Amino acid sequence: MHEELDAVIGRCRIPNWKDAKSLPYLQATLCEVGRVSGMTTLVGTNAIRDTTIAGYHIPKGTFVGLNIPKVHEDERDWAEPEKFKPERFLDEDGKFVGWNKLHGFIPFGIGRRECPGQSLARVMMFSFSSILLHHYKFELPEGAEMPSTKVSTPRILTRPDDFLVVAKPRLLQSRD
Repeated sequence: MHEELDAVIGRCRIPNWKDAKSLPYLQATLCEVGRVSGMTTLVGTNAIRDTTIAGYHIPKGTFVGLNIPKVHEDERDWAEPEKFKPERFLDEDGKFVGWNKLHGFIPFGIGRRECPGQSLARVMMFSFSSILLHHYKFELPEGAEMPSTKVSTPRILTRPDDFLVVAKPRLLQSRD
């Protein structure tokens, strides 16, 4: 990501939203973080009429939930789902395929329950992460082991256990 930022943005200015199309690997990494993080664990709604799903009768009014982390780990859609691979979101030419192009990727929900603020969320995630990564290199403290991304305390909105990182400044060049 640093190489891509330096090649596209350089070291004399900070990135902005207009740069997003020129930073496909950064965008792909944000998608992969969304896939593996499992931040939202369950979305659902009540059945509006009696129906049958996979041979099971679902009476009207029954809550039907979708376990998003399991969808994001489904081997039918994700080869080696346990591995962090931003390349999943790039085509063969290295272009970003988009937030809505891959079957089985639903970080903002689906259907009429889809997050109405997802456009703003994508802009904010890109802006925040691109500026932070442009200014800092994040590393584990010396001798620290890679933290687990698995959640130890189940919640509706999940987060990994706390861990330490070191933010090392990446010096900007002057415009002189």
